[in-house]
Amino acid sequence: MVRKLVVLVVGLAAIAMALLALRQREAEISREAARAHWRIREQERSMAQLELRLNQAVAPSQLRDRVERMPGEFVSVPVMPRDLRPSATRARAVEGTPAPKEVWGG
Repeated sequence: MVRKLVVLVVGLAAIAMALLALRQREAEISREAARAHWRIREQERSMAQLELRLNQAVAPSQLRDRVERMPGEFVSVPVMPRDLRPSATRARAVEGTPAPKEVWGG
């Protein structure tokens, strides 16, 4: 009877130790996840700041100013309507919708 009680206590102690180890690992993983989320937020803030700086650096008014200061003559390039762009015509070709004749030269 004493032997069974000792085995039971040792078994319960082993289970308790395993449970403690699992909970410790869970806490470590939770801290790692929190740190990863914090790093992600910091990277997103940094990207937003860089995007803002980029947008300010290449604002249309600043581009015009830079082009005007450059030597030589520049010609404005007309913008192609969205439905005539190559990506739109490929999408229509995949869907089976005929493309506009002026795009394919027909």
